[in-house]
This record gives sequence, structure tokens and C-alpha cells, in this order.
Amino acid sequence: MGARHDEILHVEAAEIAFLSAAVDVARKRGDVPGAFVEHVHDGTATYVAPRWPVNKVLGLGLSGRVDPSAAVAEVDALWSRVQIPVELSDTVDPQLAASLEETGHHEVERETVSVLDPRVARLQGPPRVASELVTSKTEATWLETSVGGFAVPADGPAHAEFPSDVLGQVFGDRLRIGRTTCWLARVDGEVAGAAAMHVEGDVGLLCGATTLPAFRRRGVQTALLVARITAARERGCRVVVVTTPEGSASEKSVRAAGFGVLHTRRLLERMR
Repeated sequence: MGARHDEILHVEAAEIAFLSAAVDVARKRGDVPGAFVEHVHDGTATYVAPRWPVNKVLGLGLSGRVDPSAAVAEVDALWSRVQIPVELSDTVDPQLAASLEETGHHEVERETVSVLDPRVARLQGPPRVASELVTSKTEATWLETSVGGFAVPADGPAHAEFPSDVLGQVFGDRLRIGRTTCWLARVDGEVAGAAAMHVEGDVGLLCGATTLPAFRRRGVQTALLVARITAARERGCRVVVVTTPEGSASEKSVRAAGFGVLHTRRLLERMR
């Protein structure tokens, strides 16, 4: 199907592995007995608990061997148990998207999956903003900063917003996921932002980046990008990946940093 399709499959597989690891860490806490990872046709569903950021179906329709009616039946059966949205690539068979829409699954948001080769990236960090790896001594600060930043979205109200207690558990779990590294950013010594990266094979998944409201528009996200791209290069990654809401300020920032669009995903939820 071509090099682009192969790259999409590769990146989606890495994200599915990351989400599956997040589900596993959450399960080990012992308070989410309904958490699961399971196949849905040719895709994968991940679920922890109601209103959880990792609840989604990824990879649906990407195999090229899809029976739209069977795929929709499996998605609907899953939805009848737990309401998990489908993140559907714009590269899949249009008939699959049409079949989902016919049964009540409608687009509520679009997101852009962007990629960059860290081996050739030439992004400069801003002065007066320093990034540092999170240690056992700064985990609590990173957690507080992550929750505080996401509680006030930089791009304005999102389709799905999550309570602070859920965010606290999500970011707390992230600190326990293998091959995931976290960073803090400081402006003139004051904690200003936080971010993370999960490495899966040769893919670096950039995630959890946020800036506290008082420090926005001061280069914090650029500094965190530089730190993670540098780390990805040192760890042998061939590609780094970031997912942003389509048309958002975050998307414009990663585009300015040299990231190119790999594909767009439509977030579909069943409305009836």
C-alpha cells in the first residue's frame, strides 16, 4: 500500500503498545477491575474506566482486509458494553467510515498525527528555559505540574475534558510505564511545564506536554520538544510522533518545529 501506509501502521502499533502498557499499569493498582485490551476487528480497544483518556479504538481499518459490516458490528457490540470512541484514520476505506456513520457514529473531533526524524532535527531551545529529567525527588512536582497544566487547556475547551482526580491517576500511572521518561521545564528556575516520551522500538511517542498558565507563550513547549527530540535521537529512534487537535495552537507549534503530517484521525462517537 506504500511507504506512507507502512509508516502509519508502524506508528499506530507503537501507540497501541503504549496504551496497552498504560492499561496494564492501571490494572496493577487494583482499583479498575474492568480494564482491558482487546481486538476489535483489525483494530485494538484499550479501556481503563469511564472517562479515561486512554479509552479508544485504534488501528481499525488499517489492515486493508476489512469487512465494513463486520467491523461496525464489533464496534457496536463494544459500545454496548462501554462507550469507547473510535479514532479512525483518514486513510482507511471510505466505506468503513460511511458504515460507521450510518449506524450513528459521528465525528466529534479531528486530530493530526505528526512526525519528525530526530536524526536531522535542528530545533533550538529558547534562552532562560531549562529542561530536566524527572527523578524520584521531583516526581510529585511533575505530577502536580502535569495536572495543573491540563486542567486549563492551552487550546481552549476540548471535546473531552477530564476531572483532576482522573488526571492525577493517569499521570501517576505514566510515571510507572516502562520505557517512558518524563521532563520538567523551568523558567528562570521556576517550574513552568511538564512532558513525557515513551519509546517503543524506533518510535518516540511525545505525550503529556503542558505548560502552567502563568508561563505560556514563553517557549516552554519548544524547550520540552528539544529535550525529547534530543533524547529520542540518543536512544536510536527513527521517528518522533506527536498528536494534536486539528487546527490548534499546538498543531501550529509542532509544524513550526519541523513536524510533518503523517495522517489525520477522526474521533467518532455513537450518538444513537
